[in-house]
Amino acid sequence: MKKVFFPLLTLALLLVSCQPKTGFNYRIEGSLPDSSSNGETVYLMSLENELIDSTIVRQDRYTLRGHSDEHALCQLNVGQRMSHLLILEKGRIIIKSDDITAAGTPMNDSIAAFVARQEKISEESQTMKEWNQRSSACMMEALENNQGKEVVSFMAVFYLANVSPSLEDYDRLMAALPEDIRQYPPIAQNKTLFDVIRATSAGHMFSDFTIPGGNLDGSEAKLSDYVGKGKYILVDFWASWCGPCRREIPVIADVYQLFHGKKFDVLSVAVWDNRDASLQAAKELGIVWNQIIDAQHIPTALYGIQSIPQIILFAPDGTIVERDLRGQHLKDVVAACVAGK
Repeated sequence: MKKVFFPLLTLALLLVSCQPKTGFNYRIEGSLPDSSSNGETVYLMSLENELIDSTIVRQDRYTLRGHSDEHALCQLNVGQRMSHLLILEKGRIIIKSDDITAAGTPMNDSIAAFVARQEKISEESQTMKEWNQRSSACMMEALENNQGKEVVSFMAVFYLANVSPSLEDYDRLMAALPEDIRQYPPIAQNKTLFDVIRATSAGHMFSDFTIPGGNLDGSEAKLSDYVGKGKYILVDFWASWCGPCRREIPVIADVYQLFHGKKFDVLSVAVWDNRDASLQAAKELGIVWNQIIDAQHIPTALYGIQSIPQIILFAPDGTIVERDLRGQHLKDVVAACVAGK
């Protein structure tokens, strides 16, 4: 599975400082594989996306020299080529044209090694669940190595921007981070998301939502039209363009055929999708159970859903039984609930 990484500018939201006021000198060097960028400008951007330094590419090379009072996570833009991520620190920082990270100084070397390992995990993982589990293990191992505040801060931001950890893994990460790092804005912002996930985790009562025109006939639809009515309800948040969503439909069809009745029913909620595309895909995939369409971001914001499919089982009274259900585990959970085990 190839993971699509967030734009580098998203990651350039972290500024940390532990240097004395005297600061340090830095030197950034890069080379390009051909002459196509000769004459173009290289920009070194700050936390606020303000210009720190710039230079011109000459003879396939460029160099920036300067002084900084603090370490900073920066973005280096080379013409129309790839952007590069680096920590501004003392020494000679080397930029390779095909790497998003830098090398040559201690913190940048540590970051490059971490990103390379995360990308390898992404390429090797067959499912999102495997990717998240292995990435979380990599993150925790990196924390245990105690590589310094700047590196740990970057790793945490990179991890949270690219991985959808379980609530348990998120709590482990927060517990391992020093308090001051937890307060950095990019990391603190994730707390809001995980507070939502925590409030909609197993054992909590369902949160209702209303979708204008969400029924097939164009009338208003609510989650409470189905959930909390005395049946187990399996709710599948999906989209027509989502390959993993489409692959999960036969699993849902199996449990629907086996258990649909007085104790159990299914509801598909189309999110992040075009109404007509959802209807066409539902017809192609044989979705014959209840549907809410054109829900867009309303339910995903309410339930802290970062990726789909997200399949949740609700108990007859509306409490959440389990989130993130897939495959055989989904079948086993539904079967046990309907059987009263």
